[in-house]
Amino acid sequence: MKLTRIAPTPSGFLHLGNAYSFLLTYLIAQKTGAKILLRIDDLDKARKRPEYVEDIFKSLEWLGITYEKGAQSVEDFEQNYTQHKRLDLYEQALENLVQQEKIYACYCSRKQITKRSPLLYDRFCLKRALSLDTEKAAWRIKNKDIVVSFEDQRLGNIEYALHEKMPDFVLRRKDKFPAYQLASLVDDLHFGVDTIVRGSDLISSTAAQVFLASQIQPAASFVENKFYHHPLLRNRYDTKLSKSKGDISLRFYRKEGRCPLFIYKAIAQSMGWNANLVRNLADLTTLAKTEKWNWKEPLLQDFDALV
Repeated sequence: MKLTRIAPTPSGFLHLGNAYSFLLTYLIAQKTGAKILLRIDDLDKARKRPEYVEDIFKSLEWLGITYEKGAQSVEDFEQNYTQHKRLDLYEQALENLVQQEKIYACYCSRKQITKRSPLLYDRFCLKRALSLDTEKAAWRIKNKDIVVSFEDQRLGNIEYALHEKMPDFVLRRKDKFPAYQLASLVDDLHFGVDTIVRGSDLISSTAAQVFLASQIQPAASFVENKFYHHPLLRNRYDTKLSKSKGDISLRFYRKEGRCPLFIYKAIAQSMGWNANLVRNLADLTTLAKTEKWNWKEPLLQDFDALV
């Protein structure tokens, strides 16, 4: 069974960029016959809010997106699907890497790293051989001379110099919680996800997780997954949308009584399909199954024009 996932983070109210990504995931699932898992990434307690978790369910319902696996409500999520229920799985993966001596401790702050090397981590703590029990130290994975190769369904073969662009990235944070790259990979392996849809800004995450999977047995087949890195929805300033920057939320459109039809039509336009044929999500799904996908970078003003 093919399985993809929608994986929001409850760190703010969802915006049009999230809707665009979620709907593309839904359409790819419909086209390929994949089931959908709702996976909410909630390890960051400092930014998580109950209203943000609730917004995820309300937004998916408003968009008309259905899924086969994962929590069906806020209560179901907190009781059965929160990432905090899977901490033992993340610990097992970390222990695997510790046994292989792939990990080392690092106490450098972001400020210290930026002062020494403005762009990238300089492996300062690698040669210090700190104990993994060092207080307030993160754990990093060694990735010297690693170039990752994987196939993207839109972009073709991608080769990513991980050692140059993400040198020795963090797997366990200073608060002892797993970092995103580890938790996301372990979750995908745990649930059996084999179709991954992401924005093109997350190519680095795919490369990191392909490498990480090759280090955690028996996860080496992760590279054989189907990867789709879609263009990003950008605002009038040519930057991607952000929850933290307060870009217009789906909650705003719901409160205004708006219908998501304008989003469906904008997606059809961005794919080169006839938006006039789209009256609902079913129509958009039909086009996704029958028409060629002509991926174009969508612009926020294209969505605004159709509201």
